[in-house]
Amino acid sequence: MAERSSKQPELTPAVGYLRKSTKGKRPDGRERQEKSISQQKTEIKKLAKRLGYRIVDWYADEGISGWKMGHGRPSYDRLLHDAESNSNFIAIFVDNLDRLSRATPFKVAGDLNRLAEAGVADIFCANGDRYHIKDEHNYGEVFRIVAVLMGNAEYSRQLGRRVAIAHRNNAMQGKMTGGVPPYGMRRDGDHYKPGPKQEVQVVRWIFQWYANERCSANEIANRLNLKRIPAFSGGKWCRQSVFDILDRESYAGTLTWNARSQGRFWYTENGEVKDVSSREKTSGNGLIRKEDVHEPVIDPSLWQRAAQRRQLNRFQQRKPRSTTTSLCRVLVCGHCGEYMHAFRKRGHTYYRCDSPGRFGKDACGYYSVAESKLLSRVMAALGEEVNGLLELRTADSALNTNTKPKSTRKRNWRT
Repeated sequence: MAERSSKQPELTPAVGYLRKSTKGKRPDGRERQEKSISQQKTEIKKLAKRLGYRIVDWYADEGISGWKMGHGRPSYDRLLHDAESNSNFIAIFVDNLDRLSRATPFKVAGDLNRLAEAGVADIFCANGDRYHIKDEHNYGEVFRIVAVLMGNAEYSRQLGRRVAIAHRNNAMQGKMTGGVPPYGMRRDGDHYKPGPKQEVQVVRWIFQWYANERCSANEIANRLNLKRIPAFSGGKWCRQSVFDILDRESYAGTLTWNARSQGRFWYTENGEVKDVSSREKTSGNGLIRKEDVHEPVIDPSLWQRAAQRRQLNRFQQRKPRSTTTSLCRVLVCGHCGEYMHAFRKRGHTYYRCDSPGRFGKDACGYYSVAESKLLSRVMAALGEEVNGLLELRTADSALNTNTKPKSTRKRNWRT
């Protein structure tokens, strides 16, 4: 009697795609409504095992909207390129079809066609749905996919409208509209309140130094860095991080919302939520401003003086650095690791460390070097790299060719 084979059946290769529109948790520590990346992954593993598939690779985009295409979703873009260049899988597993994309059917159709031509046959969803994309003549399946995508797109539109209306209503009542509270402030229900004393003191220093002592933003950043006070991001203070605080009117007890309307489907103007497709030209009346809605961190008169100086200095900003020089955004300072930028002096080009201009005069020395001294060394290094690549290519050609050296010499001689 023949022995029973103990060999396990070979599983079909597939990949899993995970996406979550929001990143992290809510400000109060609770999990957001969307399934987390780990939850999606767990359910996909169970489904793939039950259907006889083996997940050979995972692609995850966290904190990225499904409306983004191309490089806007790096893992999804990598999935498409891997399917075309190294198609070792024939199925894709997702939590739901809207995790794969929320774009319009016309945009998604191109991606589905690319996957089908690369050999991908099916898309499996954790909720039990299966979409067969290999057979382009199966019109019933095509219509089903289009109907699902259109439903997802319309759901996103209506969800965007509800969110826009909720934000407008909260702003009209002087309540928070979401997001992270600014530096030196914390959330107090639907309003702001002063935060830790150290952060509040830093905010007051910034406004006093800027409005009363007429310090520049660069000098303010330098003072804070010398005191070893971390910025909001946890790193060093720079000119832009100082300006971000000076431009926030919430420190004076005023709530502002919709200074720049950037909704995908809806925008707010004159207190009314409108469809973006009907927008012709904004009148600049989208800003909602409510005074005295929470306890101020600084005196409103101090904020006004700082705002007046900011308005005057906007017309006196330094000229943007030239980015046409050959080594711009290539050279880095050997002392601090920041990029070196070009400047002109007496008709010659020099490169200078950017740290003092961003983080203050004491961040790094004023190191500079002439471009004429660098180009010769750079060209010599590039020449060595090119010669090395040519030698490798010649060696590979000699290994791969089957012709004898003697016949090669004859052919070259005849040529």
